[in-house]
Amino acid sequence: MGSGRSNGTSNPCSLDLTVDGTRVGAAHTLGLLTLGIEGASWIPVNLSLLITGLAAGPHIFRPQWRTPASATFTLRSNSSDNPVVFEVVEL
Repeated sequence: MGSGRSNGTSNPCSLDLTVDGTRVGAAHTLGLLTLGIEGASWIPVNLSLLITGLAAGPHIFRPQWRTPASATFTLRSNSSDNPVVFEVVEL
């Protein structure tokens, strides 16, 4: 997906994906992936999933993340050296 960073020391960030408004990682309180991020450090963020059972037709895929109330998380988009890439591929 790209790279991310937190606003403080050891603030976790939890990542998930929604398909048509339904969280893929709903069975897990914190989503599919939780990162422990040191403040002001950019780290690689990557989440790869295989989603099955979708009916033919259009679907809406949205990456989502959450942090503790006192934290923020930034997903960096920089086209020169670190673009955010989000792909959905039909198999």
